[in-house]
Amino acid sequence: MTPGDLLSFWGTKDPKTEIKKTLLMAGFGLMLSFIAPYGTNDMPLGFWRIIYWVSLLMFGSLVSGPIARWSMPWLSGKLAAAPLLLLGYSAILSVPVFLAVIFTDINFHSLGNTGKWPTLAYAEAFLAATAGSVYEVMVWYAKVVIITYLAIGCISMLINITKPKPEPGQEPVGPPPGYLFLRRLPTSIGQDLLCLQMEDHYVRAYTANGDALVRMRLKDAVAELDGFGGAQVHRSWWVALRAIESVKRDGRRHLIHLKGGIKVPVSKTFSTTLKEHGYL
Repeated sequence: MTPGDLLSFWGTKDPKTEIKKTLLMAGFGLMLSFIAPYGTNDMPLGFWRIIYWVSLLMFGSLVSGPIARWSMPWLSGKLAAAPLLLLGYSAILSVPVFLAVIFTDINFHSLGNTGKWPTLAYAEAFLAATAGSVYEVMVWYAKVVIITYLAIGCISMLINITKPKPEPGQEPVGPPPGYLFLRRLPTSIGQDLLCLQMEDHYVRAYTANGDALVRMRLKDAVAELDGFGGAQVHRSWWVALRAIESVKRDGRRHLIHLKGGIKVPVSKTFSTTLKEHGYL
């Protein structure tokens, strides 16, 4: 899967995709309840062990969307390979999940040993015995990252394998998306397109190696880039989605930060496009 595919799934705001994601995470939690990693085999197989793992994975699913929309655009600029991007995302997602694990473990331990909900003193004693040093806390957190990475990775692979593939007779033929516009660029700046800016009767094309003016309307340039993986975000700007490192608020507007330090304004008219792609 590409970084855009990963953001589209994990950062989705589509209710149907959210339900699908939650069910898959719950299914992974159910599988963990039978495997019982990290000593959870002490819990009897049944209601409590299933509740423990399924609830933690469903909590992870609940917070995965906002965290993906916040972190993946930034991570994709640093970690291009999908496995590394997922590892970085899993490490960030594991922070709130780790807090949920601590809360859940304290409650399960207290109910199992005393039959009562934990007091503050009980929670402090449990944490002192379980994670009394920075090293023990980091080991505990690393275990959460491993489980999160396995869940995110397995589900991502499943989504990629099961997504519809074109029939043999329907495979795309001809030039790649964006070819009509990219061929207009001088060879000196290459074709690693980052964004376009309208300048009177010209379009200024920015690439990783420089910029150049192309005599055409922005509207026509965007039409020639159909399928390339970009979006018009302002009356005068178009950006390649893979070039987005982050989107930050600047007063009453948003600014897109692209690779190479380019900053692009987002107008209200076109903000819906970024929302659909999970950047806002």
